[in-house]
Amino acid sequence: MPGMAVVYSSDCPAGLKRAAADGTYVYQCSGTSDQTVINAAISAVAATGQTSSSKPSGGGGSVLLVGYNFNLTAPIQLQSWVDLGGAFGRAGCQVNASPGFSGMALIVTGQTYTEMTTVHDLMLNGSGSGTEHGIYCNGQVTQTPFTYSDPVHKIRDLVIMNSGGAGLYFDTAVRVTHVSGLRIGKAGTYGIYGGGLVDSYLSDVQILGSGSDGVYAAGGDTTYNNVRSDNSHANGFNIQSTRTAFVNCQAEDSTQHNFSIQSGKVLLAGCVSDSAGLGSGSPTYDGFNIATGLTDISMTGCQSYDRNGSPHQRYGVFIGTTGPTQSRVQCNTYGNATGSFGGNTTPGTGSVYDVYGT
Repeated sequence: MPGMAVVYSSDCPAGLKRAAADGTYVYQCSGTSDQTVINAAISAVAATGQTSSSKPSGGGGSVLLVGYNFNLTAPIQLQSWVDLGGAFGRAGCQVNASPGFSGMALIVTGQTYTEMTTVHDLMLNGSGSGTEHGIYCNGQVTQTPFTYSDPVHKIRDLVIMNSGGAGLYFDTAVRVTHVSGLRIGKAGTYGIYGGGLVDSYLSDVQILGSGSDGVYAAGGDTTYNNVRSDNSHANGFNIQSTRTAFVNCQAEDSTQHNFSIQSGKVLLAGCVSDSAGLGSGSPTYDGFNIATGLTDISMTGCQSYDRNGSPHQRYGVFIGTTGPTQSRVQCNTYGNATGSFGGNTTPGTGSVYDVYGT
């Protein structure tokens, strides 16, 4: 049967603690370098369990953090088939980067090949001044996969605040990963860096302030559904990926473009740009900025506007020197500083533009 470990924080009320029973491992943190205890619990659980046809490596189970504050000086290292979660939910169980924290992220998964991990119901609180990410994932295969050819990670119901680096950082070949129910605030660099995110799904994510792009989307074959970026200090969405869908996504008050579309074979459906170019001085940045020479852009049911009395969003939609081919660009606009539609407004080969408003 799967293993189970309970890890108590130094400030956990005594009435919530219990002795080990029924094969459950019990660990106690001191409040200093708590990752040492948490990683020991993860290793114990990862080593238990039975092999099967679907899990030939054996091992795996759950590690439950019980208490209010877990203080780290180095990363929590997640291992295959381990579920790491908080007992009090994302508002009550807090994992903190202590002063002098050293490491890539508060939680790291996949520096060597790691599969089938889950992180949930925690608040991750970074240093606010270092370079650590909230969660770092790397799907690069550095040893023979245990079961699948894809990592298959799940990240849900988290608050990630004050990371010195990105809130979520997806490095090489992170495939078949599901992210949902996240709030990311005051990220030092990206809210989400999806440089290596492939064949994955993200939903119900809000990014409240990032030092760079709210979402940097590379990789490909990924869906972003109901993802919102507010107050990014670069682009709200920097779209570098092909075969990627953005459905009901919104960007507001980005310093640069709210949606910067740099790659073809992209779908945007029901997406909203609210007031790009915040603090940029003269209007320079657009709601949807489509780079030159792309193909197969499908943009439908979108809206782009500036809600301010003195607008700073230049155009609702702007298209580069060579318009996209085999594309449809459909958007309602209003309140923009310069106009509804700018750049090369002549449709490229096989394309239809339907941009209307002010």
